[in-house]
Amino acid sequence: MTRIRKLAVSTITILLLAGCGGESLQTTAATDSSSNPSTETNTPNSSISSTSPTSTSPTGNTADTPEENSTGQGNDNTDDTNDGTPPNASSPTVLSTTPADTSTGAGTQSTVSARFSEMMKASTFTAATFTLREGANVIPGDVTGNGVIGIFTPSSPLSANTTYTATITTAVTDADGNPLAANKVWSFTTGTALDTTGPLVTLQSPPDRGRDVTIDSVVSVTFNELVDPSTITTTTFSMHDDGFQNIAGTVSYNAATRVATFTPSSPLNYGRGYSPTLTTDIKDTSGNAFEGGVPWGFVTIAFVDTTPPTVTLTNPLNGATGVATNQKMRVTFSEVIDPATVTITSFSLTGPSGLVSGSVAYDAVNRAATFTPTSALAPNSAYTGTVAVGIRDVAGNALASAVNWDFTTGGSTDNTQPSIVSISPTDGTTGVALDSPLTVTLNEDADCSSATTTTFSLQRTGDSPLPGTVTCNGSTLTFTPDAFLWGNTGHTAIITTGITDLAGNALSAGLTWTFATAP
Repeated sequence: MTRIRKLAVSTITILLLAGCGGESLQTTAATDSSSNPSTETNTPNSSISSTSPTSTSPTGNTADTPEENSTGQGNDNTDDTNDGTPPNASSPTVLSTTPADTSTGAGTQSTVSARFSEMMKASTFTAATFTLREGANVIPGDVTGNGVIGIFTPSSPLSANTTYTATITTAVTDADGNPLAANKVWSFTTGTALDTTGPLVTLQSPPDRGRDVTIDSVVSVTFNELVDPSTITTTTFSMHDDGFQNIAGTVSYNAATRVATFTPSSPLNYGRGYSPTLTTDIKDTSGNAFEGGVPWGFVTIAFVDTTPPTVTLTNPLNGATGVATNQKMRVTFSEVIDPATVTITSFSLTGPSGLVSGSVAYDAVNRAATFTPTSALAPNSAYTGTVAVGIRDVAGNALASAVNWDFTTGGSTDNTQPSIVSISPTDGTTGVALDSPLTVTLNEDADCSSATTTTFSLQRTGDSPLPGTVTCNGSTLTFTPDAFLWGNTGHTAIITTGITDLAGNALSAGLTWTFATAP
């Protein structure tokens, strides 16, 4: 449970919501004029320490559950995840009321509120469970529940020098469904028309702990009374993300609805946590400061990939002639493909005698699929390669339409071995950048499945091979180290005859060369 003593709060620090993981435990201490922390917590399953008055410590991607916050207000928490703690069987109690029982001189524009000993179920606060009367006359108004506070907002100012009676019935329950043990009844008398009560927040949008919030959302709060528009600024109403980066935006206030709105200057990021902040410099039209206590954080929707993949390259090219009868077919995609969708049905080859028998393989590193015919193709014949819409990316998006391309074989097989035409860095180079990749260019397209860290490697001279990734794009092979190279150090690159072309011919000769990095 969270018990709170009402303070003159100087700054309100809003809870940080950092994603969609488990609930994080976090408190924010308010300070009184002597700077003594005054938030008392008694959390059954966790030990929570108050932070410094203006700091937060995000520990996860989910906002604090209302039971764990120490700010005094929150939203209905009946959707909180069950963490295995036995249900609370104790009835809530009313710790304090505003105006206080038997008090006099209450402002005629005052709201009537009660602070409870624990988080309450917002939906149980209704016009039937929280009433205000002047004698036998029922005072019309709006009723809201927000965390540990129940609020009655009269529809119009109360009469001066008049006694009113407020009643909260046992139909009001805590978050676990335990009812108030007995009706809470208290009376107060208004004074002159002077308002001495600060504004409260009755509604937040997006709601506290909201998930899957759209990235173009605006952020707003509804107050229980009119506030001074001049006090609604980007200083008093702001927002930061889960990396504590302030979000640029503008603010506005609608007096008719009592709603203050923060509009981000650009769309929010996908899958990030955001925390709006309201400060006590916000004041009502009578100059009373906002009392604070608004825990608030939400997470935007995760990025959803709806873009279908495309075929960016085919080999042979569309319209190619003289293609070797022993060549494999290859297609390269715009993004990573779901390997399970690359089959003999979704990637096929058709020739003079119909479908060509063969096998398919998918290389995720190079985003390429290869069709290997079981036997040599017919010479001087037309063939059509087809990639069907059954091909899907890892997000499940299918090709927008089937891709077909044609080529014609020549009269013979390809028995010519590929050779190296260039390397980078060149042999003997010094001052090579520490983040420089290595490239080797052949005189024809390589079979990308043969390009691995076994056939193309890098090592510090005299040392073991360095970890890295080998990629293949047509005739160009690239080795990218996993980490920066050591400075002012000799390195040796090796490419072996394990590299083959699409006809299966091995590299005519391997190559070993050296270079030195910059200091």
